[in-house]
Amino acid sequence: MTTLQAISAAVFFIALVHTFSTKFFEGLAHRRPDHAAMWHLLGEVEVVFGFWAMVLVILMAIVVGKDAATHYVDSRNFTEPLFVFAIMIVAASRPILEMARALVTHVAKFVPLSGGMAFYVVALALVPILGSFITEPAAMTLGAFMLRDRIYRGNISTKLKYATLGVLFVNVSIGGTLTSFAAPPILMVAAKWQWDSSYLFSHFGWKAAIAVALAQPGFAQDAPEQTIPAGFARNTVMGVADTLLGMIGKGEVKNLFLIGGCDGARPGRNYFHDLAMATPQDSLILTLGCGKFRFNREDLGDINGIPRVLDVGQCNDAYSAIQIALAVAGALNVGVNDLPLHYAISWFEQKATAVLLTMLHLGIRKIHLGPTLPQFLTPEVLGVLIDKFDIRPTGDVQEDLSRMLQAA
Repeated sequence: MTTLQAISAAVFFIALVHTFSTKFFEGLAHRRPDHAAMWHLLGEVEVVFGFWAMVLVILMAIVVGKDAATHYVDSRNFTEPLFVFAIMIVAASRPILEMARALVTHVAKFVPLSGGMAFYVVALALVPILGSFITEPAAMTLGAFMLRDRIYRGNISTKLKYATLGVLFVNVSIGGTLTSFAAPPILMVAAKWQWDSSYLFSHFGWKAAIAVALAQPGFAQDAPEQTIPAGFARNTVMGVADTLLGMIGKGEVKNLFLIGGCDGARPGRNYFHDLAMATPQDSLILTLGCGKFRFNREDLGDINGIPRVLDVGQCNDAYSAIQIALAVAGALNVGVNDLPLHYAISWFEQKATAVLLTMLHLGIRKIHLGPTLPQFLTPEVLGVLIDKFDIRPTGDVQEDLSRMLQAA
């Protein structure tokens, strides 16, 4: 071994030690503020090998001369690291990151897990496979950013953080074997050994895809069994009408809420979950349509054995809810609008239009509608509906609930 080779090996070893010692330099930055900038620089992991590469070139100039050191630097091919740097910058840009996040979120909807866990599994499985098409550095960048924003900012253990990072590294390292044109290690040998994408996929790619899938956590244990009360359509509720009317007469049920309608991905629909959770314990909630899925898993208790949440059905069962309201009003010899019945309708388009027009035709007032109003409601039409039917856009849950209860 020559002197220069021994020096190079020593510098490489020191750089490795330095990589795992960055916290030491961060500590020095706080203990010795006079040179904090230098210690902070040495405490950056990204700087380590660049710094020691500079030291190596300086030592080469001392040992073998300036010309030899300059020739060595000029003879290096930096195409691959520059490409990796460029592709990581592009992958970290907001449009690419948002598009990848939207893809993962969409695929996660088809995974039979809770929202956060589904996103976690798909991010660790799908994104590494994308390395076969957008390069492994880009897949690593996208995966790291998405996990940072969705998982790492949550209250998770340090062990899980390191385990997640390890799984991401492993999956990315094997996820680029589906094609011959993306992963740098594959590019180095594919042309030499005449490996095209079909050869790679048939010999390595399908195995890598299975390995990536098997690396996911899966179901560690069976989830607790859950039941959701359902089947409270018109005939069922009317079958216990005497009991229900008796509870209203005794004051055991002081308010009725109709919370439901359509559902969608637009932000703001958590309003209907929060409203249901905030309703008083002496109230019953009629719910129907996809909007019920916002809160029908919550345990809101019961009143004398009758569940507080009465699932009337889907949107085409709105007729049942209307008939229940009319029957209760008729039994109490009051109008529907005189009942302590409050409406919070989760709006969307299509069938919801017919339901809303039916409610207006029946003269039902004080409907809280949201999170957005129908597109056909121009300011002029909305003004008429507010004046005649007292329609209100959904707003703050507590303020809306207080207004509802005061009107009862």
